[in-house]
Amino acid sequence: MNVNEFVKNVSIIRKNVVIIGSPASGKTYLADQLKNKYKYHKYISTDDYKEHGFKEALYKVIKDIENTKSRWVVEGVLGYRLIRKGVEQANPDIIPDLIIILNTSEENIKKVYDIRGKSDKLEKVMSMIKSNDKVFQDYLKKASDVHTMIYRIENEFKPKKPRRSRISR
Repeated sequence: MNVNEFVKNVSIIRKNVVIIGSPASGKTYLADQLKNKYKYHKYISTDDYKEHGFKEALYKVIKDIENTKSRWVVEGVLGYRLIRKGVEQANPDIIPDLIIILNTSEENIKKVYDIRGKSDKLEKVMSMIKSNDKVFQDYLKKASDVHTMIYRIENEFKPKKPRRSRISR
């Protein structure tokens, strides 16, 4: 199942959702597609919390989730730590009903970072992916009593250079 098939065929009505995956795997794209289809969820991108630093960002996301009266979708690499923290604290407010894991090839990640002019960050990104995989395995060990549905989506796409806007004169 690809991202577009997922949006078309899977419902997130009455579900809290966490979207995780490597950088450049399509997490934001999927969240945007869900946002267009499900207007009543609160959408949280963990990238918006980077300014708070590595540790504090997680607690700001948790606070925003706990203060949300509607269902929510959290998207971003911080989602790995969020789901683990939910089971560690046995906090039902931050344990999602659905986890969506987006996978893409290392080749795609490299192409996207090259297109974005950020090839120098690849080593750090690949290290982060390994770290997030360990966090997810830790979550699975601790979540034996949690009934969260998990979808894995192989998101193989062809990275494209962004279109340049044309300025009319």
